[in-house]
Amino acid sequence: MSGADRRKGREGEHESRAIFEAVGCDVRPLQAGRNGRDDAGDYLVGCGGFVAVVESKRREKVRVVEWARTVEALALPGEVPVTVWRQSREPWRVTLLAEDFARLVALREAKQ
Repeated sequence: MSGADRRKGREGEHESRAIFEAVGCDVRPLQAGRNGRDDAGDYLVGCGGFVAVVESKRREKVRVVEWARTVEALALPGEVPVTVWRQSREPWRVTLLAEDFARLVALREAKQ
């Protein structure tokens, strides 16, 4: 991976984290090998009664199913595995399991 690719990845992670922070979520970075994790994803998001383990990808070649499977394997019980991703000049998008999305919608509805 080139230095430019690593820089783009760091910038993408910062951009995607900012989206969650802007709405008041608590965002904590993850590092492989800490907290009993073999691999970690990019960060944890805690917000409104749920915890998501998030992997962010800023790539031109979209491999969202592969990325989603990776973060799904990393998520611990009780964590929602989420992939946030975007291509150049595109908005950030989110990929998660339909069952997790339904639980998030139900959680929101219960609070209203």
